[in-house]
Amino acid sequence: MALNFAYEGVILPDNQPLMLVHRDWRQHNRSPVDTSARVAHRRGLDNGRNKLRRKFAKTRSAPPALALRTENSTPDAGYEQSREGFNSLTFHFLPDSSSNGGAFKAPTTVAINHYIAYYLHTIADSLYPFSERLTFNPIRERCFKVAVTNETWFLTIMYCSARSLASSECNSIYANDATLLMDRIVGRLQNSVADAEKGILPSDAIICAIACLATLESGLDNLPLSQAHRRGLAELVRARGGIKKIDKDLRYKVHRADIESAVDTNALPLLAYTAPSKTSIPLAAFRGSTYLGSHLYENLISHLHPILAQIAKDISELSFTLEHSFHHAVLLNPYSLDEDATNIQHALLTCYSTDFEPLDHAGRIAALVYVKSLLRPMSTLAKTSKILCKQLADTMVGLEDGSTILARWIAFMGLMSSLPGSAERDLFTSKVNQCGWEETKTDLKKILWVDAIHSSVAKEIWSEVWGGVPV
Repeated sequence: MALNFAYEGVILPDNQPLMLVHRDWRQHNRSPVDTSARVAHRRGLDNGRNKLRRKFAKTRSAPPALALRTENSTPDAGYEQSREGFNSLTFHFLPDSSSNGGAFKAPTTVAINHYIAYYLHTIADSLYPFSERLTFNPIRERCFKVAVTNETWFLTIMYCSARSLASSECNSIYANDATLLMDRIVGRLQNSVADAEKGILPSDAIICAIACLATLESGLDNLPLSQAHRRGLAELVRARGGIKKIDKDLRYKVHRADIESAVDTNALPLLAYTAPSKTSIPLAAFRGSTYLGSHLYENLISHLHPILAQIAKDISELSFTLEHSFHHAVLLNPYSLDEDATNIQHALLTCYSTDFEPLDHAGRIAALVYVKSLLRPMSTLAKTSKILCKQLADTMVGLEDGSTILARWIAFMGLMSSLPGSAERDLFTSKVNQCGWEETKTDLKKILWVDAIHSSVAKEIWSEVWGGVPV
């Protein structure tokens, strides 16, 4: 089936174009030899880049460029102008069980350029916050290419952008667009669930659309809705025959959506554990290194239950891999990172023993906070960790000896996951046993720490709690 699409060029943060799966996609009913619109499109790129620099936060790799432009938007059109004229656009998607297939009339009030650009830059970078240390960003270079071939998933990523912007900017236009898009999405998802009950297998794209919704609501701290999406996701994955039936390039996104939503509430994962598909080369290379052995046993392993001690070793190896990547410009495969991190989180969520001491319970929750900080922006950690923070504070009360380095590290994880002015922050502050920033940082690095990820946020918290600028 021939695919038609209204966009021709996609410019990613590295200023390289990404063609949308098929290089010959064209606006509906336009002859392939009609190049006048393409010339206008090229001419408008530079102006568009300047506008997006003002609208989106800069990525680490390069300033954002114009992500997408429709051929019926003028080169100098701003956001409000680009919202006009979409009533004439027609999109063609691969048919699936969630829709009738064929042409789909885009909502006239949705600024498609704006939302897809936001998805490709801001949302992609929030899901992989240190993309410059990865070989590629899966959201931009894998998921998006599939999403634009499926109506339901495409609408979902636009909804995620509108919903995120409505939350961050409190703008009624974004909220209205989100409502309009969700109205179009809900029926399609309900059809997919009904089809699954009849034995019709859901497509990868439909499963990934629900994974997007679960991840979105988790990041916005809307836990009831996030958990509802997670349950629906698990049902469709089971109907499909398990996580391994999903395409390998999309599997990690689905598994991560379940795990991240489970971590937010310290709940059991709904998707089954999957054995590692490969050995992470960086982890294997540093296994047994002097870095891992110097302080690890004395300050961490010897204090924990054997079940947690083994998980702590895995987290230490992951931490050192990231530390090495930042210091030596070693690029990591994002799928390996997702697999290692989600398997560790799965182990932390499911490990339990009647022999656990209060320190084990506190250490397990602090480790969940820590691994979470490796996967998402530190700026969102406290907002999305309220349940973990409260549970960690409750377990800290029962600790008999809070003077060990491990206890101080647990308390500092609590500080980073707590909101300013909260009772939990006051408790964690009293448990840190202040002695000076450099000495404290040295002790934190003896447990689990990645300088490039944690130090700047830790300094801000230190200044806020104890005053002064740490040196």
